Amino acid sequence: MGRPAVTDGHSVDEQQRRPAGGLYVNQGELLERLNISAKAWGRVHHALIKQGFPPQDPLFNKWFWPEIEMFLYRRHGVSDTIVASNEPESEDWNE
Repeated sequence: MGRPAVTDGHSVDEQQRRPAGGLYVNQGELLERLNISAKAWGRVHHALIKQGFPPQDPLFNKWFWPEIEMFLYRRHGVSDTIVASNEPESEDWNE
């Protein structure tokens, strides 16, 4: 087994795990990823903060994108953990 190809100091596997555009996003990048306008952001931002929307990281003065994603998934009822069932599946694929 060979080692993964390396470009720009990171393996290809590491590059595939990184979101396009980086982990920290400024307001323009945030709005682009959320696919909303600045006007819409002005309307919903305070409501999202009341629901627990993550603040900007004080060191980078940007939002940590994975934290934003987790907030949105939780807000929509999508768990960030997978619970395996011990019950066997009983589906009949011959019907």
